[in-house]
Amino acid sequence: MTSRTRRSGSSTGPFREFQPLIPEGQGRLSRPLDAERLLTAAGFTGIGETAIEQRLPVPDADTFWNWGLSHGSRAYFDALPADARTEFEARVRAELSTMDPIVFAAGAHLWKGTSAA
Repeated sequence: MTSRTRRSGSSTGPFREFQPLIPEGQGRLSRPLDAERLLTAAGFTGIGETAIEQRLPVPDADTFWNWGLSHGSRAYFDALPADARTEFEARVRAELSTMDPIVFAAGAHLWKGTSAA
């Protein structure tokens, strides 16, 4: 049994390959953000970061694709040109078909800081 992971917004596989086709300012996943700089500029001190990851089993490619259409990933899908969107879906489904089990891994960075106010 082979276990592979599909990471939401990752820069791997079809997501990285198709991202240049998306017009600037639309549908981007994992936009670079200097959170520490923004929090410091807003007057926060004692800034810290914690990374978290959640791993969710997904029963099949249809469930994965339909779930992606139900939240923020949809902006990425919809921003692709129509012909590329069809190819992208086929590539994602092909990649998912090689995974047993399919595990969706989503990560986030949580930031905290202290405000003087």
